[in-house]
Amino acid sequence: MATVLVMAVAVIFEPVRIGLAVLMLNRPRPVLQLLAFLCRVRRADPAQMTVYQFWREVAKLDGFLARKRDGEPGWQTLWRGWTYLSSRFEGYLLGLRCG
Repeated sequence: MATVLVMAVAVIFEPVRIGLAVLMLNRPRPVLQLLAFLCRVRRADPAQMTVYQFWREVAKLDGFLARKRDGEPGWQTLWRGWTYLSSRFEGYLLGLRCG
């Protein structure tokens, strides 16, 4: 719970990198691998990605187009994108373990 509050405050003051830094400092290594995997899939730079950009990239995995007047993705789009990302990531980790 404290991590979420720290992230919320950090994003208000420095949205570019602090939110992501807090996420990386308080989480185990698989989250970093997930971030690297998403950045590889979406061709993004993990050092420059904000929390906001992370969730928009997750929503794009479900078909969110991110046009000017689309608004923000809803929770269902985020959830479907997250399940798609997590299943692909599990397959990626399985492939690493099996060779």
